[in-house]
Amino acid sequence: IYTSGSTGAPKGVMISHRALAQHMQSIQSAFAMDRSDQVLQFASLSFDVAIEEILPTLFAGAELVLRNEAIVESMAAFFESVDEFSLTVLNLPTAFWTALVEHMASTGAKLPSSVRLVVVGGEAISRTVLDRFLAMAPGIRCLNGYGPTEVTITSTLFDTAKLAEMNPGDDVPI
Repeated sequence: IYTSGSTGAPKGVMISHRALAQHMQSIQSAFAMDRSDQVLQFASLSFDVAIEEILPTLFAGAELVLRNEAIVESMAAFFESVDEFSLTVLNLPTAFWTALVEHMASTGAKLPSSVRLVVVGGEAISRTVLDRFLAMAPGIRCLNGYGPTEVTITSTLFDTAKLAEMNPGDDVPI
């Protein structure tokens, strides 16, 4: 699978079949995915997170919805697609998720009721932005994920429901 690493240029990383199979099972379980889910494939197909979106979804027997460029370029198109396909699981890069939260705050847009899980990853997420999102999206489970490609994509997940155990303003763990 491929990662951009710190250079920004795609770099191939050897991953064993065993590690990939374990990752599929772990993510399917952590995301509580089953055959009733509709999962957005958002990441570029040449990036490691695309594997996390595709394989666990198929492993769970869920429906995979491939993104088009309009979803990435327009928040209106993103919201329309989430609603049209009754998406239940969104795995979004931090920068896009941050723009999504800003759009929700400025327009009053809400994620469709079909969405039950939002996974955010790729870089650190702001506690302020997360608190804002959770206030605007009550009832939606949110996970902060992180992991280098070399350890088979995602190696840590933080369930934001645990924020209640933390001090206000603490950084969001991974």
